Amino acid sequence: MSDFNKQKGTVLLMSLVFLLILTILGLSSMQNAILETKIANNYNQANYVFQAAESAINSLSSNPPAGSDVPQVVEDALKSNAAIPTSALITVCLDADNNCNDFSIESKGRVRYLDDSPASGYSLGLYVNYHFNFTGEGSIPDPDDAADRNKDLSRSLVSRGGSVIAPK
Repeated sequence: MSDFNKQKGTVLLMSLVFLLILTILGLSSMQNAILETKIANNYNQANYVFQAAESAINSLSSNPPAGSDVPQVVEDALKSNAAIPTSALITVCLDADNNCNDFSIESKGRVRYLDDSPASGYSLGLYVNYHFNFTGEGSIPDPDDAADRNKDLSRSLVSRGGSVIAPK
């Protein structure tokens, strides 16, 4: 009898066990890679919407809503329930064709007048320090249901205080 007839399939069995172990390791590696990709995407989305909210605040704070006539704007705001009617809506599209169908980031900014106080360091009574609250919101709407704001993929809200010193 030859040596081939004495073998009972041990090599085949060991090969199948080894192949099973390699398959399990490969599937585990794929699951880890998918999980890490999701984590990176979530981090990127959170960063995008935070930067969009900051951008809205920066655009409003670099161009104060009061302009050169702060007292008149503040007076008008006080007559209308202390809200300065200044807001900005900016939509940034990340599509190649720039039509915002697949993915977009919305950035909204709002300025609210808080109060005023005497401006320290200036001639007493000639200048006033007007205090404002700048709020920026960045969001990535769900492309399947953009009308429902509760289903946004990611959202960030940033608030910052600021002031303008202007003649009384």
